[in-house]
Amino acid sequence: MFSSARSIYMRRLIGIIVLFIGAGAFMMIHQGGSGSSLESYFESQGLSTASIDGFNIESTEEDTLAGVKVQRAHASNGEEELQTKIISSADSQLAKGYLGDRKREIKSIYSDTPAPYAGVPGREVNCPQQFQPNISRKQVDNTNYTYYELFADQELNFGVCSKENIKYKVSMVTAYCHDTSSILEIKHFWPVNMNNKSIVEQVRCG
Repeated sequence: MFSSARSIYMRRLIGIIVLFIGAGAFMMIHQGGSGSSLESYFESQGLSTASIDGFNIESTEEDTLAGVKVQRAHASNGEEELQTKIISSADSQLAKGYLGDRKREIKSIYSDTPAPYAGVPGREVNCPQQFQPNISRKQVDNTNYTYYELFADQELNFGVCSKENIKYKVSMVTAYCHDTSSILEIKHFWPVNMNNKSIVEQVRCG
């Protein structure tokens, strides 16, 4: 009985976190980090990365929901955009639920399956295979990384299914960092006509 109640509570908590994070509600926006380097920011969050030149942090955001701290940052080098999201103090059960729900949420954008959260409505979509997300996984040390290759429009929105509306290529990674008990999500956007390599594959937990 107790186990069942805890399971229901955790699922509701995960749903609330995904909903409010996706909607960007109750944000407290801090501009104090503007101008700092991306590498310094990653280091302050307990992440390691190869050299990333030219990116500066333009804004940071922080909110707390149900005792869970959510930090966001936006970095740019003038042509490319990078968005990070770090959810702190997350246990493995919360992380498993969040990461699974995030994957289903992204897939739902490209299908007629009803989306599980408000603000991401299911709809009839005839999206050619060439525009569908490419999802892969990679294990490094004790961490599983899930990679998404997608396309986005001028407003950095996913779900673009026609060549004329594609403005950016997108590489995204999600992972649970066991050492810091944090959920990681990074999105890298670059112009579709630019020959580039994704930054997200260079970022590691710890």
